[in-house]
Amino acid sequence: MASTTYHFRIVATNSAGTRMGGDRTFTTLSTTGAPVALTNPATLIASFSATLNGLVDPHGLTTSVHFQYGPTTSYGLTTAPLSRSGNTYLNIGSGISSLSASTTYHFRVVASNSSGTNMGSDKTFTTLAATGAPVVTTGSATNVTSSSATLNGSLDPHGLMTTVSFQWGTTTSYGHTTAMQSQTGNTYRNIAASISSLTTHTTYHFRIVATNSAGSRMGSDRTFTTP
Repeated sequence: MASTTYHFRIVATNSAGTRMGGDRTFTTLSTTGAPVALTNPATLIASFSATLNGLVDPHGLTTSVHFQYGPTTSYGLTTAPLSRSGNTYLNIGSGISSLSASTTYHFRVVASNSSGTNMGSDKTFTTLAATGAPVVTTGSATNVTSSSATLNGSLDPHGLMTTVSFQWGTTTSYGHTTAMQSQTGNTYRNIAASISSLTTHTTYHFRIVATNSAGSRMGSDRTFTTP
Protein backbone atom coordinates (compact mmCIF):
# COMPACT_ATOMS: atom_id res chain seq x y z
CA MET A 1 0.00 0.00 0.00
CA ALA A 2 1.11 3.57 -0.62
CA SER A 3 2.42 5.72 2.25
CA THR A 4 2.71 2.68 4.53
CA THR A 5 5.53 1.58 6.83
CA TYR A 6 6.50 -2.11 6.64
CA HIS A 7 8.69 -4.23 8.92
CA PHE A 8 10.89 -7.08 7.67
CA ARG A 9 13.64 -9.45 8.76
CA ILE A 10 15.61 -12.36 7.31
CA VAL A 11 15.08 -15.87 8.72
CA ALA A 12 17.45 -18.83 8.16
CA THR A 13 17.02 -22.43 9.31
CA ASN A 14 19.24 -25.51 9.22
CA SER A 15 19.53 -28.72 11.24
CA ALA A 16 21.27 -26.85 14.07
CA GLY A 17 18.58 -24.26 14.58
CA THR A 18 16.85 -21.11 13.36
CA ARG A 19 18.18 -17.56 13.44
CA MET A 20 16.48 -14.27 12.63
CA GLY A 21 18.05 -10.98 11.64
CA GLY A 22 17.14 -7.70 13.28
CA ASP A 23 13.93 -5.91 12.39
CA ARG A 24 14.18 -3.22 9.71
CA THR A 25 11.55 -0.92 8.22
CA PHE A 26 10.78 0.95 5.02
CA THR A 27 7.96 3.28 4.01
CA THR A 28 6.37 3.18 0.56
CA LEU A 29 5.93 6.35 -1.47
CA SER A 30 2.63 8.17 -1.79
CA THR A 31 0.43 7.24 -4.76
CA THR A 32 1.62 10.24 -6.76
CA GLY A 33 4.39 12.78 -6.35
CA ALA A 34 7.60 14.15 -7.77
CA PRO A 35 9.66 11.58 -9.70
CA VAL A 36 12.55 9.67 -8.17
CA ALA A 37 15.72 9.83 -10.28
CA LEU A 38 18.96 7.85 -9.89
CA THR A 39 21.99 8.22 -12.16
CA ASN A 40 23.64 4.90 -13.09
CA PRO A 41 27.11 4.35 -14.62
CA ALA A 42 27.62 4.99 -18.33
CA THR A 43 28.09 1.96 -20.57
CA LEU A 44 29.35 1.23 -24.10
CA ILE A 45 32.00 3.90 -23.65
CA ALA A 46 33.91 4.33 -26.92
CA SER A 47 36.19 7.02 -28.33
CA PHE A 48 33.44 9.34 -29.52
CA SER A 49 30.24 7.91 -28.04
CA ALA A 50 28.69 6.40 -24.91
CA THR A 51 25.36 5.35 -23.43
CA LEU A 52 24.07 7.25 -20.39
CA ASN A 53 21.93 5.29 -17.92
CA GLY A 54 19.57 6.05 -15.10
CA LEU A 55 16.67 4.71 -13.07
CA VAL A 56 13.41 6.66 -12.75
CA ASP A 57 10.16 6.11 -10.86
CA PRO A 58 7.58 8.45 -12.48
CA HIS A 59 5.66 8.26 -9.17
CA GLY A 60 2.24 7.86 -10.75
CA LEU A 61 2.41 10.85 -13.10
CA THR A 62 3.47 11.34 -16.72
CA THR A 63 7.13 12.26 -16.44
CA SER A 64 9.66 13.77 -18.85
CA VAL A 65 13.18 12.35 -18.51
CA HIS A 66 16.49 13.44 -20.05
CA PHE A 67 20.21 13.53 -19.29
CA GLN A 68 22.43 16.56 -18.86
CA TYR A 69 26.06 16.00 -19.87
CA GLY A 70 29.25 17.87 -20.64
CA PRO A 71 32.93 18.26 -19.68
CA THR A 72 32.07 20.00 -16.37
CA THR A 73 29.24 19.96 -13.83
CA SER A 74 27.77 22.90 -15.73
CA TYR A 75 26.91 20.21 -18.32
CA GLY A 76 25.69 22.34 -21.26
CA LEU A 77 24.27 19.49 -23.36
CA THR A 78 21.03 17.51 -23.00
CA THR A 79 19.63 14.37 -24.58
CA ALA A 80 16.19 14.24 -26.20
CA PRO A 81 13.39 14.00 -23.60
CA LEU A 82 11.67 10.66 -23.01
CA SER A 83 8.14 10.30 -21.63
CA ARG A 84 7.49 7.72 -18.91
CA SER A 85 4.59 6.90 -16.56
CA GLY A 86 3.70 4.42 -13.83
CA ASN A 87 4.70 3.63 -10.25
CA THR A 88 7.73 1.38 -10.73
CA TYR A 89 11.40 2.05 -11.34
CA LEU A 90 12.28 2.08 -15.05
CA ASN A 91 15.68 1.81 -16.71
CA ILE A 92 16.45 4.86 -18.84
CA GLY A 93 19.21 4.87 -21.46
CA SER A 94 20.30 7.43 -24.04
CA GLY A 95 23.12 7.11 -26.55
CA ILE A 96 25.28 10.19 -27.10
CA SER A 97 27.83 10.83 -29.83
CA SER A 98 30.16 13.52 -31.20
CA LEU A 99 32.27 13.30 -28.05
CA SER A 100 36.01 13.99 -27.86
CA ALA A 101 38.45 11.12 -27.37
CA SER A 102 40.32 10.73 -24.06
CA THR A 103 38.00 13.21 -22.35
CA THR A 104 36.17 13.04 -19.01
CA TYR A 105 32.46 13.87 -19.13
CA HIS A 106 29.97 14.55 -16.34
CA PHE A 107 26.31 13.54 -16.57
CA ARG A 108 23.12 13.14 -14.55
CA VAL A 109 19.52 12.08 -15.15
CA VAL A 110 16.76 14.70 -14.78
CA ALA A 111 13.07 13.84 -14.35
CA SER A 112 10.12 16.26 -14.20
CA ASN A 113 6.38 15.89 -13.72
CA SER A 114 3.53 18.08 -12.46
CA SER A 115 4.66 17.56 -8.85
CA GLY A 116 8.26 18.65 -9.33
CA THR A 117 11.71 17.99 -10.77
CA ASN A 118 14.44 15.77 -9.36
CA MET A 119 17.99 15.20 -10.56
CA GLY A 120 20.21 12.19 -10.01
CA SER A 121 23.72 12.54 -8.65
CA ASP A 122 26.61 13.54 -10.90
CA LYS A 123 28.63 10.71 -12.44
CA THR A 124 31.59 10.71 -14.80
CA PHE A 125 33.10 8.59 -17.57
CA THR A 126 36.19 8.98 -19.73
CA THR A 127 36.11 8.24 -23.44
CA LEU A 128 38.68 5.93 -25.00
CA ALA A 129 41.66 7.18 -27.00
CA ALA A 130 41.00 7.67 -30.72
CA THR A 131 42.73 4.36 -31.51
CA GLY A 132 43.82 1.39 -29.44
CA ALA A 133 43.38 -2.30 -28.78
CA PRO A 134 39.87 -3.63 -29.45
CA VAL A 135 37.25 -3.83 -26.69
CA VAL A 136 35.31 -7.10 -26.50
CA THR A 137 32.59 -8.72 -24.40
CA THR A 138 31.48 -12.33 -24.73
CA GLY A 139 27.70 -12.57 -24.95
CA SER A 140 25.34 -15.51 -24.55
CA ALA A 141 24.90 -18.39 -26.96
CA THR A 142 21.55 -18.43 -28.76
CA ASN A 143 19.67 -20.77 -31.08
CA VAL A 144 21.13 -23.73 -29.18
CA THR A 145 20.05 -27.10 -30.60
CA SER A 146 21.38 -30.62 -30.14
CA SER A 147 23.94 -30.06 -32.92
CA SER A 148 24.37 -26.30 -33.45
CA ALA A 149 24.41 -22.89 -31.78
CA THR A 150 25.05 -19.21 -32.43
CA LEU A 151 27.86 -17.54 -30.48
CA ASN A 152 27.45 -13.83 -29.71
CA GLY A 153 29.62 -11.00 -28.51
CA SER A 154 30.20 -7.26 -28.62
CA LEU A 155 33.15 -5.49 -30.27
CA ASP A 156 34.52 -1.95 -30.52
CA PRO A 157 37.36 -2.07 -33.09
CA HIS A 158 38.71 1.10 -31.44
CA GLY A 159 39.51 2.94 -34.65
CA LEU A 160 41.66 0.28 -36.30
CA MET A 161 41.03 -2.57 -38.76
CA THR A 162 40.24 -5.50 -36.48
CA THR A 163 39.80 -9.23 -37.00
CA VAL A 164 37.38 -11.01 -34.68
CA SER A 165 36.41 -14.63 -34.12
CA PHE A 166 35.21 -17.02 -31.42
CA GLN A 167 37.19 -19.80 -29.79
CA TRP A 168 35.07 -22.74 -28.67
CA GLY A 169 35.27 -26.33 -27.44
CA THR A 170 34.40 -28.68 -24.60
CA THR A 171 37.08 -27.22 -22.28
CA THR A 172 38.73 -23.83 -21.75
CA SER A 173 41.47 -25.03 -24.07
CA TYR A 174 38.79 -24.53 -26.76
CA GLY A 175 40.43 -26.12 -29.82
CA HIS A 176 38.05 -24.69 -32.43
CA THR A 177 37.87 -21.21 -33.99
CA THR A 178 35.14 -19.66 -36.11
CA ALA A 179 35.92 -17.90 -39.39
CA MET A 180 37.60 -14.50 -39.03
CA GLN A 181 35.47 -11.39 -39.54
CA SER A 182 36.91 -7.95 -40.32
CA GLN A 183 35.53 -4.87 -38.58
CA THR A 184 36.54 -1.22 -38.32
CA GLY A 185 35.26 1.95 -36.68
CA ASN A 186 34.86 3.40 -33.19
CA THR A 187 31.48 2.07 -32.08
CA TYR A 188 30.25 -1.10 -30.43
CA ARG A 189 28.58 -3.66 -32.66
CA ASN A 190 27.19 -7.16 -32.18
CA ILE A 191 29.26 -10.05 -33.53
CA ALA A 192 27.74 -13.48 -34.18
CA ALA A 193 28.98 -16.78 -35.58
CA SER A 194 27.17 -20.08 -36.07
CA ILE A 195 28.78 -23.39 -35.15
CA SER A 196 27.61 -26.92 -35.95
CA SER A 197 28.52 -30.62 -35.62
CA LEU A 198 28.01 -30.42 -31.86
CA THR A 199 27.29 -33.38 -29.57
CA THR A 200 24.04 -33.72 -27.65
CA HIS A 201 23.94 -33.20 -23.86
CA THR A 202 27.38 -31.59 -23.89
CA THR A 203 28.65 -28.39 -22.26
CA TYR A 204 30.71 -26.13 -24.52
CA HIS A 205 32.97 -23.20 -23.61
CA PHE A 206 33.47 -20.16 -25.85
CA ARG A 207 34.88 -16.63 -25.91
CA ILE A 208 35.26 -13.78 -28.38
CA VAL A 209 38.78 -12.85 -29.54
CA ALA A 210 39.72 -9.65 -31.42
CA THR A 211 43.06 -8.42 -32.75
CA ASN A 212 44.29 -5.20 -34.34
CA SER A 213 47.65 -3.46 -34.70
CA ALA A 214 47.42 -2.19 -31.10
CA GLY A 215 46.90 -5.60 -29.51
CA SER A 216 44.65 -8.59 -28.90
CA ARG A 217 41.81 -8.89 -26.42
CA MET A 218 39.76 -11.89 -25.31
CA GLY A 219 36.32 -11.84 -23.72
CA SER A 220 35.49 -13.87 -20.64
CA ASP A 221 34.67 -17.57 -20.92
CA ARG A 222 30.98 -18.46 -21.30
CA THR A 223 29.25 -21.83 -21.56
CA PHE A 224 26.14 -23.42 -23.03
CA THR A 225 24.82 -26.98 -22.98
CA THR A 226 23.23 -28.73 -25.93
CA PRO A 227 19.89 -30.46 -25.30
